[in-house]
Amino acid sequence: MSTTQTLEIYKVLQKYFKNEEDASRVVADLEKIIEDKLEYKKTELATKNDLHDLKIDLITRIETSKTDTIKWLFVFWVGQLAATAGILFAFLNVYFKK
Repeated sequence: MSTTQTLEIYKVLQKYFKNEEDASRVVADLEKIIEDKLEYKKTELATKNDLHDLKIDLITRIETSKTDTIKWLFVFWVGQLAATAGILFAFLNVYFKK
């Protein structure tokens, strides 16, 4: 809070308190509350860099996931092709032996 704002608040509070010490204590408490809120916002709110890093991390995870999925699909397709070829070979083998 700026000095002029603090002074204005102090002048307003002097009207409501009997001694100046109480008014200055209230102003100091208000300043502490405002500083705490600003510090909270600085530490807890995301910045553009935080969001950018999160986006890059998400894109990397998606790419890794896609790569793993394609690998497993290839393994599945090869397995299915081998099973189909085995069944076809067994049927043809039985058919031609008769």
